Amino acid sequence: MLYYLLLQMSSIFNSKNFIFYLLWPSLTLGTIRATVVFLITLDRVIAAYIPVFYHNYRSGIPIIAVFATIICYIVFEQYVLFGFCGYVIDVPLTCDNLKCAISQCYYEYWLWYEQIMYVLIGILTISLVFRLFVWNYCNGVSTSHVVTRVNNCS
Repeated sequence: MLYYLLLQMSSIFNSKNFIFYLLWPSLTLGTIRATVVFLITLDRVIAAYIPVFYHNYRSGIPIIAVFATIICYIVFEQYVLFGFCGYVIDVPLTCDNLKCAISQCYYEYWLWYEQIMYVLIGILTISLVFRLFVWNYCNGVSTSHVVTRVNNCS
């Protein structure tokens, strides 16, 4: 949409490969977003389902390992685009959407990745909702005292 709006304002933006350079960072940021959301959701699910394990071993995973994993995946994704799919940056001037700006191979890979990640995030979120709300309230155990005690700063 940004590309389309820029074209409406001025024809100077109608240059070869311009849409690719607008979309490429967006695709990469979308991948980073999906990966980070998945890792955060996985972290919360592990903390809710096996809290003793989480308490004992979570501090052993440095945050740099998480960043390194994300960076390695971004490099892998660039390999898929330019290596595996053999994409050469040559976008026609008439192109104004994602499908014609990148190769069909990478487009299918990117859709597949996004769908798998969001399905996994949904499954983890539903399991977290089950653990936090349904399981706690159906147990018949009053946890409000424990929660108050945990959140109390004194």
